[in-house]
Amino acid sequence: MAKQRTYKKRADFDLKDFLYNSKKPNTRILHFNEDIALHYGVDNALMIQNIAFWVYQNKDAGRNYHKGRYWTFNTVESFTAQYPFWTYAQVRRILKNCVKAGALYEGNFNRKKYDRTKWYTVSDQAKKIMGVL
Repeated sequence: MAKQRTYKKRADFDLKDFLYNSKKPNTRILHFNEDIALHYGVDNALMIQNIAFWVYQNKDAGRNYHKGRYWTFNTVESFTAQYPFWTYAQVRRILKNCVKAGALYEGNFNRKKYDRTKWYTVSDQAKKIMGVL
């Protein structure tokens, strides 16, 4: 008869704390779509997930609708602040790669001509991969 393994439970381990970071409230758990990561890479998938989240928030709120799509906007500086493990150059490269690969569309719908903040939305190609189109 095979010996059955027994596992010891760690008294100091709480799954809820691990999943929701209640001991470190300023720490976020980041997630992304696995199929997007397989197709575009992990860094790109994380950025696409962030943009998709805000695009759908804007859709629910009925704002930032241009050229038949809902959009979100952000600067490279703001993305760098959101993701402190990426440098400014990495964020620029990730956004550029996402646009070049066809995962994101880029636009400029700023009211002031001098405002160079870029707007982004998820492409139909990426939506198909995510299974939402």
